[in-house]
Amino acid sequence: MSQTTDVHMQEADSGRTLDLSVGQSVALELPDPGPTGYRWKVEALDESVLSPVGTRTQPAAAVGGTGKATLSFQAKAPGTTHLRLKLWREWLGDASVIRRFDALLHVR
Repeated sequence: MSQTTDVHMQEADSGRTLDLSVGQSVALELPDPGPTGYRWKVEALDESVLSPVGTRTQPAAAVGGTGKATLSFQAKAPGTTHLRLKLWREWLGDASVIRRFDALLHVR
């Protein structure tokens, strides 16, 4: 039986290319600006290759601080996909995007 190791990514990993094995979990930790109305949204993802599992948020330790959002994914099948997200205020549209994350993932 082969053992898979979870992959942990952060905002600094944007632009990277990663190789994964089917069954591996990916946890992407991004800054969460809390009550400002900005939220991370997946823009591009082939869900037949990498499946979203859930999102967990942790509030800031101090008023006005930045918390963190951890988005979890599971490698489902061999293939290649971009994991692309944007930080935006949905009701204001794409003009409100203040950050983006993009990584290329190869699942084998």
